[in-house]
Amino acid sequence: MDHAGTTREVARELTTAEDAVDAALAQAVRLMRQVMEARRALGLPAGADEPAMKNVVAAVSALGEAQQAMIRAHRALHDLHRRHDLPAVDFGPLIKPGEDARDTERRAG
Repeated sequence: MDHAGTTREVARELTTAEDAVDAALAQAVRLMRQVMEARRALGLPAGADEPAMKNVVAAVSALGEAQQAMIRAHRALHDLHRRHDLPAVDFGPLIKPGEDARDTERRAG
């Protein structure tokens, strides 16, 4: 595979990995909400879901950290691409639609 093809493949895999982490984070948040709603619907007392919720919250936190690691990897790959003057490839924006640039910088820092 030539250099351009190689860098395109990395960009494609990067985007796929970022999307997968985003999807997993969104799903974990939906699970958190569903557990809370289910507790109420079943008439269980507050705190009855605490052991499960602690683990779901830990998963959400870990996925948030994974998301930030992917942003750092994105930035590092972009920098590597520039430093070594590799063939042009679109690694996609570091700032996603609807995201504030200051938020991304603060999280990735």
